[in-house]
Amino acid sequence: SLTIRTYQRSETSGISHYAQSSINKIYDFLHKVVKDAADEDGEQLLEKDFLAKVKKPVSQAVKADKEEYPFSDDELKLINDAIISNKLIYTWASILSYTGMRPSEPFGLKFTDIHYESNLIDVYRTLGETQEFDTKTKKSKGPKKPVIKRLKNEKPNGERNYQRRQLKVSPRLMSIIKEYENYVKGNIELMALKRINGTEEYFFCGARGQFWLYRDYKQDYERLLDSHNIDSQKMFPYRFR
Repeated sequence: SLTIRTYQRSETSGISHYAQSSINKIYDFLHKVVKDAADEDGEQLLEKDFLAKVKKPVSQAVKADKEEYPFSDDELKLINDAIISNKLIYTWASILSYTGMRPSEPFGLKFTDIHYESNLIDVYRTLGETQEFDTKTKKSKGPKKPVIKRLKNEKPNGERNYQRRQLKVSPRLMSIIKEYENYVKGNIELMALKRINGTEEYFFCGARGQFWLYRDYKQDYERLLDSHNIDSQKMFPYRFR
């Protein structure tokens, strides 16, 4: 029933359906609970796994407000001109543009994931977030915190989704990445802060060397576009895919 339920995101926004990602989390959680309860180790609280053959529901979310079509060459030029002054955002957007990676995946890259001699990039991790959960109120509490997650190639049902992969990229992108690596490693103060925060192996971080949430990077990207009179809501990062 979650696929047809709606909610109001805020007082000013319209009514929305729950996203597929929200449905996936609930489905996967329930699937595991029921499976464990039907298992012998779970003392067979249930006669059988009632969800074993239940397909994952599909969200009814309408995507018309965010048309997912690729950027044109003119749009890419506008974006590049707007963000080129910010080395971090420019490098991130360039990786997205040349590879089609998911927007949060470049933030999981380590320096060792880049193979300049063979023009290859290992995509093994992504940037996620975590938040404490209050078991009494059944609600999340406290601020969200960034976390690096390892990508998997196996789904709960045994299917492969090839999230973890190696990409062959252009020498042009490699030169952009190398320039940013030299900039980061050449910044003695930043590298000292990265070591303190345990981010010294990673390409991207905040100004104080700490991991950022995806929304922090996205906000910087949007501010740069808005400052150049470019509608950031229409130029959202997922369109690079």
